[in-house]
Parts: sequence; structure tokens; C-alpha cells
Amino acid sequence: MKIRLYKYRKLLEIVAWTLAGIVLATALVYYNFIHKVPQIEKAEIGKPCPDFTLNVYKKIDGEYEPNGGYFNVSEQQGKVTVINFWATWCGPCVAEIPHFEELYQNYKDEISVIAINGDAEEPDVSTFLTEKWQSYEIMFGQDTNEVNAYGHLGGDGTMPMTLVLDKDGVVVEHTLASVTYETLVEMITPYL
Repeated sequence: MKIRLYKYRKLLEIVAWTLAGIVLATALVYYNFIHKVPQIEKAEIGKPCPDFTLNVYKKIDGEYEPNGGYFNVSEQQGKVTVINFWATWCGPCVAEIPHFEELYQNYKDEISVIAINGDAEEPDVSTFLTEKWQSYEIMFGQDTNEVNAYGHLGGDGTMPMTLVLDKDGVVVEHTLASVTYETLVEMITPYL
């Protein structure tokens, strides 16, 4: 009886290891040959900015509303484009947004500016925008997991992040730090 039980356990062990090997081999084949995860095109200085489209907030009766249109990188060509990624929980991000508004007010005929909430898990920041920046004219956008503009443009978890695109849509500046108004002017001036 003990020999038969031993053989049965040994057989179960062999079957279990065989099944585990088959599952592992199947996963390896699937993820390496069948289901290839697309590589994210990253923004690089000197290269065209990867194109993306995001929803923007629109002011209606003095309040920001989501889905108020869209922002598309390729439609900005002809103007210098300033793209800023921020989040409500990021103190330095919130502190620098007024610099982007000032920049826009002083160069609005030559540039486009968008401040994108890069936290895709925080999809509706309407109340925050209305309370903080109701009178601002810059565009406010919202990143999503599907678009992942923050990731495509080189975001690695550090915010704020700012990019400048020349009139042809080529990335000419990229910074993962807070910026001042003076820094922004220095970043855009050569490309106006």
C-alpha cells in the first residue's frame, strides 16, 4: 500500500511539474512571439514630437468642464508649442502654472501653451482648475492611460515636466524640473 501511495504521489509530482513547464513555455512563446507589446515612441530633442490627441477643459459659465474639445500636437505646427505636465498633488507644479499663463499672455500670437494633468488616475480636475485658475487663458488638458502622453514624451514619474516644440513640431527643450518665467522665455526665444 505504501509503495502504491508513493508511486501515486510521484506521478502527481511529475504531472504537476510537467504542467508548470507547459504553462511557462506557453507564456514565453506568447509574450515573445505572438503578442508583442508595442514600444512607446519617446520624445527626443532634435526629433519630431510623437503625435497625440487629448481632451481639454473648457470654461463654461465660469467653470472648467472636461471634454471641452481637444489638443493635437500636429495641429500646433506653425507656432512654438509649450507642453507642461503637472498634477494637483505636486506643489512645484501648481506653483509654476502662473508662469505659463504669463508666458502665454506675453507671446500668445507666437506660441501655444497647454498644461496637461499628467496623472491619468486623476481624470477630473475641473473643480481644482475653477478654484485656482479660473481667469487663465492657457489650455488645460487631461492625460489618460490610453493616450499616455506623459510616458510618450519622456515622463518617468517626475513632475513637473516641460517640453518646447519648434514651429515644425520638433522637440527643442525638455526639462524635468520647475521652471520660472525667465527660464520659459529663454527656452522659447530662439525658436520664435
